[in-house]
Amino acid sequence: MTTSSTARGRMTASAVQKAALVVGIVFIVVGILGFIPGATTNIETLMFAGHESGALLLGVFQVSILHNIVHLLYGIAGVALARTFSGARNYLIWGGAVYLVLWLYGLFVALDSPANFVPLNDADDWLHLVLGLGMIALGLTLGRSDRVRTSDSRV
Repeated sequence: MTTSSTARGRMTASAVQKAALVVGIVFIVVGILGFIPGATTNIETLMFAGHESGALLLGVFQVSILHNIVHLLYGIAGVALARTFSGARNYLIWGGAVYLVLWLYGLFVALDSPANFVPLNDADDWLHLVLGLGMIALGLTLGRSDRVRTSDSRV
């Protein structure tokens, strides 16, 4: 992950790149935890997709195999896009927008509906709102400039 070299010649990532990398790693960890008994309760009820999956990540967030795979892919995308300033910024802003759409989807789709294929519960819905707003805020605030700031760079 490189964007700029400092006066001493080392390569440094911008703040938006670091944020995208951290968000991507968190999604990868969450995707993995969704398959681990203990981190996911009722794992014996884990289904590929659909609201029938009774597995709960951290005992709160309803997950399925598809849901966990999406988290893994989202995380991999974050890590990959963190390699460039524009990729990191776009990942955070547009990825956050996707989470806001998921939040709206969760609000309007009945929890026991076949359309709830992700699956989502109330805890997922509100987490999606926080994730969406947080990712967009990171992308907009940290992505204003691709100038890298380091504490020891000298002119």
